[in-house]
Amino acid sequence: MRARATQGEHAERVRYLAALIAEGMDPSQAIKRAAQTFGVSVRQARRYLQQTDGLGVTVILRPVVRHTVAPKPPAPRLGACYVLQHRETGLIKIGCSQNWKARQTALKVGSEQCHLLALWQDDEFRERERELQTKLAEYRLPGSEWFFCTSAQVLEAC
Repeated sequence: MRARATQGEHAERVRYLAALIAEGMDPSQAIKRAAQTFGVSVRQARRYLQQTDGLGVTVILRPVVRHTVAPKPPAPRLGACYVLQHRETGLIKIGCSQNWKARQTALKVGSEQCHLLALWQDDEFRERERELQTKLAEYRLPGSEWFFCTSAQVLEAC
């Protein structure tokens, strides 16, 4: 069992703790250091701040300003904007996907059904799709991503 600190030792510990805080150390860090220095628990060192009456020491805890790091912006979502042409009908499809490999398989790109005219893989794929669809709006089949135009007109819009 530890011997209780004398009034003089207690005053010394309070002054030490007050000096650490006065130097600008964060109070919680100062309490931990005082606990290590004097071989007492953090709980006991915290009590030193509460038991300053009659010791001629005033401890004023300043609010600690913590500098927080701004949250990182979300990572850009990469995707693909693509332009396909149906081999039989000649219709053009302008679309986008976050998973180009899956879309490529679903649409049977490179098969007898469709061939790829253009592909962009970046984080601006949705804007690019919207831009192309707006430029070619007059050729659009109502309510779809299919366009009735030539590949030359599409490449010119790109």
